Amino acid sequence: VRRGRRSSGINAEYGGSNVFCEPCKEAIMELHNIVEDNETDVLLTELSAILCNFIEIPFCKSVTAAIINESLQDVDHTDPAGTCAGIGACNSVAFYDTTTPSKLGDTCNE
Repeated sequence: VRRGRRSSGINAEYGGSNVFCEPCKEAIMELHNIVEDNETDVLLTELSAILCNFIEIPFCKSVTAAIINESLQDVDHTDPAGTCAGIGACNSVAFYDTTTPSKLGDTCNE
């Protein structure tokens, strides 16, 4: 089952133009989509089995599975706007996440 494509959910304002900014964010979002695709899991499992059969290291499949899963989680939690600003693809970015609704009036008055 293929999951729906994910949009960034990020509204950004850029200080200056940079031709690499939008392509960078689009590339990060494509990585998110690849990580969330069930076919990616199947492919990585098959590649892991081939690799482990070739190098014959004890516990190879469990170790490679752990490394792959951790790497995929890191990619899935990558913020496109912040990452692209951090590597210099976007000049300066003021961004806020629109994927989580804000709660109004939930602070305590002392």
